[in-house]
Amino acid sequence: MYFNKIMMYSSIIFLFISTLILAKEPQEDQDKASKAYEKAYHNILNEEWQKAINDLEKVIKEYSDSKWVDDARFWQCYAREKLGESLEISFNCYEDFIKNHPHSKWVDDAKSNLIRLGHRLVESGKSEYEAIIKTMEQENNEELVLTALTALQNIGDKKALTSLLEIYNNNRSYKVRKRIIFSLSQIQAPEATNKLIEIARNESDKNLRQEAIFWLGQKGNSEKIVNILVDIVNQDTDLEIQKKAIFALSQSNHPSVTSQLIKIAQKNKNEEVQKQAIFWLGQKASSPEIIKALENIIESDHNINIQDQAIFALGQAPNNKGIPVLIKIAKHHPRNEIRKKAIFWLGQSKDPRAKDALLEIINSTNIE
Repeated sequence: MYFNKIMMYSSIIFLFISTLILAKEPQEDQDKASKAYEKAYHNILNEEWQKAINDLEKVIKEYSDSKWVDDARFWQCYAREKLGESLEISFNCYEDFIKNHPHSKWVDDAKSNLIRLGHRLVESGKSEYEAIIKTMEQENNEELVLTALTALQNIGDKKALTSLLEIYNNNRSYKVRKRIIFSLSQIQAPEATNKLIEIARNESDKNLRQEAIFWLGQKGNSEKIVNILVDIVNQDTDLEIQKKAIFALSQSNHPSVTSQLIKIAQKNKNEEVQKQAIFWLGQKASSPEIIKALENIIESDHNINIQDQAIFALGQAPNNKGIPVLIKIAKHHPRNEIRKKAIFWLGQSKDPRAKDALLEIINSTNIE
């Protein structure tokens, strides 16, 4: 027994010491990696390129898990270039670095060096490098423009807005134009809103149109914007654009939105557009006006798909506001298939009124 206790305590002490050692080792490794990198970088500063390459290679191989690896790889490319290795080798080195370390603090420097070397290669007759450097230049310019756009948006004065509008008209980059649309949505000026309206109506790029429509919905507390969105719903022939405009309408707090969505749900000639409007009415169905409109659709529309969507919308109405109408439909609608759908959604509810109505329907139905 005494021997077993000694063995147990020895094991505990061993584990404790091992834990301390293991905890200490990573810090020691980091310190060693840091010193190895400092030595290599000192050679860079002294322009001792071959020594730097050898020491950086040691950092990369021996301390592959350290935070200095991407630094070492970048400076290794730089040292190789300075040592006079071929342009292709230096170019490939920077290209590999960008690919393997896209989030490094040195990636912008690597891109600049790669573009510089690429131009020299093209000038020397290596035309195959032209496409690569054009792509890289476009990416660099794009990121620079995007950063500048954010700064312009933050300035927010008349001159900044004019610049944004000019850049949108003259730049064909999708990313840049999308960012400008967002910036316009954040600027409280008639010119910004008018440009969003113009893009929403006339932009040839469908995705940019959808972006503008979405942000109009976020700004849509004016009757002008509501009317523009309604016109897009009723006049456009692209279903995705129409749906995006209905969604944008549903996000607006303007008092006319409910009546406009009801008109679309009742009178639009496209079934899918009607169903989309009914769906968003269901998400906003906390008012008697919407509940009554959904009831009228179920009672008067002869398209079972439209009726079905209205029943679904009642079932989704907040705070069980649709339950009384669902009960009425389940009990008295002349079409059995519509009654069945209302009964189904009553069955999904935990409202006690639904349970009582279902029991009443069961007890009053004659089964022969």
